[in-house]
Amino acid sequence: MACRKYVIAFVAVASGFATAEVCASEDCSIEETSLLSLKKSILAKRSTTCTNRFDQPFPCGSGECCGDICMGAGSGCCENELGNNFVCGAGSTCCGNACAAPGNECCELETGFKYPAVQCTEKPQSCFNSEGREFWCDPGASCCGDVCVAAGGTCCKNSFGNDFTCGAGSSCCGNGCVGPDDKCCIVGGVEFPMAAGVLCPADIAPVVVAPTPAPSPATVEVTSTPAPSPATVEVSSTPAPSPAPVEVSSTPAPSPAPVEVTSTPASSTAPVEVTSTPAPSPAAVEESLLESSASSILCMNRHGSMFQCGTGSGCCGDICVGPGGRCCRNDIGNNFVCSPQSRCAGNICLLVV
Repeated sequence: MACRKYVIAFVAVASGFATAEVCASEDCSIEETSLLSLKKSILAKRSTTCTNRFDQPFPCGSGECCGDICMGAGSGCCENELGNNFVCGAGSTCCGNACAAPGNECCELETGFKYPAVQCTEKPQSCFNSEGREFWCDPGASCCGDVCVAAGGTCCKNSFGNDFTCGAGSSCCGNGCVGPDDKCCIVGGVEFPMAAGVLCPADIAPVVVAPTPAPSPATVEVTSTPAPSPATVEVSSTPAPSPAPVEVSSTPAPSPAPVEVTSTPASSTAPVEVTSTPAPSPAAVEESLLESSASSILCMNRHGSMFQCGTGSGCCGDICVGPGGRCCRNDIGNNFVCSPQSRCAGNICLLVV
C-alpha cells in the first residue's frame, strides 16, 4: 500500500515539472500570439449593426452609426432642421443644414439660422422657394425659384416647371444650357442646344424624294381602213350608123353593149390592238424610292419628319441602311436592315451561302 502511494506522488510531481517546461518554452509564446491575432482578425471582420429611428437594424460594415445612415471613421454626424442625418467629412464641422469646411466659420443670424462662410461679416441672401419656405443663398448669389444662382449666372426653368441655373456666359435653351459660342435650335416647338458650326435641322434644306408615278396605260390606237367608194359604172354604147344614101334598106342599129358594173366590196374594219403596261408593284416603287434616296443622307420617315443618315448610307423607311445593306420590312410594317451577305426573309435575315 505504501509503494502505491509513492508511485502516485511521483507521477504528479513529474507532470508538474513537464507542464512548467512546456509553458516556459518559446513555442508556447508564439502560439499564444497567433491565437490573439486570429481573434482580432475575426473581430475586425464583424460588420457594425446600427438601428434607425424606426428601430430597424441595418449594417454599416466597418463604419459607424449616424442615426439613419452610416459614416466613415473620423467623420462628423450632423442633423438638419428637418431632423434628417447627414455626414460631414473628416476635418469639417456641422453648421446648420450644411458642413463648414476646415478654416471656414459657422455663422448664425438673428433668427437662429446657421450657415457656413469664409467670414461671418458677409450676410447671405434670403430667398423663398415655391412652397413659401425661406432658404439662404451665398451673399454674392441671387434667388432662382427653388435654387440659388451664382453671380453672373442665368436663372432658367425647364418644361416641367423646375428651376435650374446656367453658368456665366451661358443662356437658357429649353431644358438645357447653351454655351457662349453655341446656338439654340428649335424643332416642333422643342428647344435644344447645338454646337457652333453645326446647322440646326430647320436650316437644312429638305431633300424632296418624289415617288416614281405609276405609268398610265398605253394609249389605245385604233386604225380603220375606210370602205372604198363603189366602182364607177362604165357604160359604153355604139351609136347607130347613119343610113346609106342610095339604099333604101336600112341597117338596124346594133343593140347597145351590156353595161359593166364593177364594185369593190367594203373591206372589213381592221382589228383594234390595245396594249397596256401593268402598274408596278408597291415593292418595286419602294425599291425605286430607296435607289433615288441612296445618294442622300437626309431621309423622311413615315410621319413626314426628316432625319439624317451617315455619308454613304441610304434611306430605309424609318431607319438608315448602310452601304451594301438590304432594306427589309417585317409583317408589322416596320423596316429592318440585313447585311450585304444576307437577304430579307420575312421577319428575319437569311444568310446567303
